[in-house]
This record gives sequence, structure tokens and C-alpha cells, in this order.
Amino acid sequence: MLKYLAALVLLTPSTLSAAPLFGGSDYRLVEVQEFSLEHLQYEALRDPYFPDHSQTDWTHRVNVDFKLGLFRYFYFDSEIFMAMDRSPQVRSAGLEYTMGLEIFPWLDFTKYHMSRHTLEESRPGKFPVADAYGFKIHFIK
Repeated sequence: MLKYLAALVLLTPSTLSAAPLFGGSDYRLVEVQEFSLEHLQYEALRDPYFPDHSQTDWTHRVNVDFKLGLFRYFYFDSEIFMAMDRSPQVRSAGLEYTMGLEIFPWLDFTKYHMSRHTLEESRPGKFPVADAYGFKIHFIK
């Protein structure tokens, strides 16, 4: 699923206008607002999922970030992350995203999700996860 979404983002123009459908250029069907690949080299990392790894065993982290604007008032801001050790093998991966709906220029309703998984062993229901709903007030935007 993720590879199809990545291909769609890369092959789609940065903005698909929906002006003929909605009668104005302010309405965007899809706008790729950000797409990036980030590589980090750890100085140190302690991970309780891998107690047999010392802090110096962890080497790299890769993040794929993208932010999509849908129509004019909805956005999806996502990060997919992977951590690697000296093997070199990806040991854990996760997803973090925030979806938002702009109600007023100064107020958004949001939904947040974060989950992280080990790729070496099965731990049913024992991986870190966070889900939350809320709002964001913009003082400067």
C-alpha cells in the first residue's frame, strides 16, 4: 500500500486543481505541500525493545515525510521511520501522522497517530501506540 502511495505522490503534479468542479481556483483537490527523505546517523540510542543492543550498535534512521493538502481545508502530515543497526538491517519501523481539518484560519481539529513495530519478533499488542484527537489554535500562521 505504501509503495503505491509513494508512486502516486511522485507521479502526481504538485497541485491538482478542482476549479472546474467547484467554480474557483481556491479549491485544490490535492496539493503535495512537502515530500522529503531524511537520513540521520545516531550518536546514541537506547531501545528497550532490543536490550541486547548497546547504544553504539544503532547506526542510522531514515524518515520519509510528506504533507498533503486535500481540497482547501484538510491536510495529512505523515512520517514513516525506520531504525537500523550495524548488521545493517532495519530493526524497527513506525508511522506517525497528524490529520487536520481547518475550521477557521486560526483553528484546526486534529487526529494524531503514532505506532512503532519491531521487525524481528512478534509481540502481539505490545508495541508502542498512541492515538489522540484535539484542536490546534494558530497564533501565527
